[in-house]
Amino acid sequence: MECDDMDWMDIHYFVTVVREQSISKASRILHISQPTLTARLKKLEAEFNTPLLERNWKGVELTMQGHQFLLYAVQVLDEFKEMSEKLHELIPDTPAQAEKLKLGVLRPLGPYFISPALQLLKQDYPDIKYDVITGLTGYLMELISVRKIHLGIMPYFKPFPGLSSVTLFQEEIVLLAPKKDPLRTELATGRWKSHLLSRPFYLYGSKFPFRKIIDCALHDLLGQLPDVIHEVNDTNTLVNLASTGFGYTILPASYIYDAFDLQKLAREPLGHGFSVIDHKNIPYTIFFLPSFPTRALYLVYPDNWDSELPLRQIVQDIASVYQTNEALHFAKI
Repeated sequence: MECDDMDWMDIHYFVTVVREQSISKASRILHISQPTLTARLKKLEAEFNTPLLERNWKGVELTMQGHQFLLYAVQVLDEFKEMSEKLHELIPDTPAQAEKLKLGVLRPLGPYFISPALQLLKQDYPDIKYDVITGLTGYLMELISVRKIHLGIMPYFKPFPGLSSVTLFQEEIVLLAPKKDPLRTELATGRWKSHLLSRPFYLYGSKFPFRKIIDCALHDLLGQLPDVIHEVNDTNTLVNLASTGFGYTILPASYIYDAFDLQKLAREPLGHGFSVIDHKNIPYTIFFLPSFPTRALYLVYPDNWDSELPLRQIVQDIASVYQTNEALHFAKI
């Protein structure tokens, strides 16, 4: 699909039409003629080769594809607005300053997890100032490739022109269950598979690479996916849904590092290879499952960068911290 000719205004027009549920109302708000607006909407649909809107006597309604596109369209407009505001905040002719280290971190990783890297910078490189940029893997990879971020901590590193990586460690993937959920009892009676299949799961949406790992792990564990799966695009919401008793979620262990000092809590072995951490100060129960895979976390960096910073040495030092740090033994080193 080629979308090289798509104008951000086309997206703005689309969102406005959806909000007003009327092409005529939207055209008045946008100060363009109805034929022009209709032509721009058709151009947008042609670029994606799929219908996004249905016109009927009620006005305008979204197609199934339109519902999906709307989620991305709103995000694009929001990011464009943020970019515009930040550009206007820039002060022209600012005197040159010492180069800052730009560290990219996968958004769901908690502050507890990235603290070893920040502590290293504080102790061993006190004269280097740094910024932390959060985002999803693809976004961070692109910023590293165009030399806007020096280093990135993220999963799913695949060969990317001009970039290299070092593995920090392999982390476990855990099942979070509500406190009063009877999974422990069902493990003892042998009915745990049917119990899990019948319970609601709250998981990342299918656009997230981690969801593929989850689906494969559930297939291996249960022979099929659970009957009810709700998709959620926010880590804190997933954790809160498990904490408040709505159902299960599955997350990498690093996503809950910052909440509790987990490495100091003993695991209780259960039947069928399960083990559990169930502590009074934790609002959910953490299950470790034998068939769940591990996930690698990487430190990604550019092969070449004309920088005044000692990047190669910083990469080696950060990698050493994570590969030997006792504070991260909740992961599989």
